[in-house]
Amino acid sequence: MSRRDRLARVKGRRGKTYEAFIKYPRDMLVSLAFANLTPNGHKTLNYLASQWRWKNNGDLDISEKNARKRGWLISGASLRRGAAELLEAGFIEQTRQGDRNKAGLYGLSWCEFFTDDKKFDYPVANPTYRWKNTNGSSRVTQLESPVAQSPPSGGSKAETASPMAQSAAISMTH
Repeated sequence: MSRRDRLARVKGRRGKTYEAFIKYPRDMLVSLAFANLTPNGHKTLNYLASQWRWKNNGDLDISEKNARKRGWLISGASLRRGAAELLEAGFIEQTRQGDRNKAGLYGLSWCEFFTDDKKFDYPVANPTYRWKNTNGSSRVTQLESPVAQSPPSGGSKAETASPMAQSAAISMTH
């Protein structure tokens, strides 16, 4: 064995097959939009990211049949709900509208798109990073504050009451 072959084997570049990996940007992982995704949204995002290879962004599907072939146990309805949530939050982009004989295609918004004008309805060239522009809440995860408190006025030293004190008084007899 030559010195070059030994060095390649030690560094892990020989004898192994190439495995693709997906990189999630740290800004995305710590964003409010990512934190507000439902578990179904996270699973759908991971399913789409598992399909990603270097030159197929924009050609990712959400069909239940293909998910079962790949070993994912998720229903078609859950995939569609997750994809709708991810589209709204800005983590994926739709490149082709699905219909009866064609699957809807999506792409990851933080990766470069490789477009095929014959295949895609909505060509996207560069990463859009739409999740940076969203306010971090979707219709699915948006919660209303149970008690709306007004900020204290500047001149007076009056303290605002706690939410418990604002609720109805409870009288207890001993």
